[in-house]
Amino acid sequence: AVNTIDEGMEVLTEAEAGQRGEDESYPIGSINYLVDRRLKEMAEGLKSFYAEAETK
Repeated sequence: AVNTIDEGMEVLTEAEAGQRGEDESYPIGSINYLVDRRLKEMAEGLKSFYAEAETK
C-alpha cells in the first residue's frame, strides 16, 4: 500500500522522491527537486508577466 504522495511517485517512476534538507532544498535529480525547480520557474514567469503589465 502507498501511504504518501512521495511513495506513490516513487512506485510509479522508480525514482527517488527526495526529502527536503535543512537548507530547504531537495537532492539534485530527485522528483521533488525537479518539481520545485519547475514551480520556481513558473513563479518567476508570472512575476515578469505582471511586472511588464504594470508598466504598460
